[in-house]
Amino acid sequence: MKIVSGALDSVRKDETKYLYTMNDKTLSGSKFMWLYYQENLPQIHQARFNI
Repeated sequence: MKIVSGALDSVRKDETKYLYTMNDKTLSGSKFMWLYYQENLPQIHQARFNI
């Protein structure tokens, strides 16, 4: 699980950097949101996850 979480974080960082170059801050502040299973995602993050 540690390897998968590390890989996911690495991809998220790369995608965030790429989107920043295009002036898109969609993934900004989403680090911990990606660690939830969709059915366990807190209500506060559900709208953002469904983008």
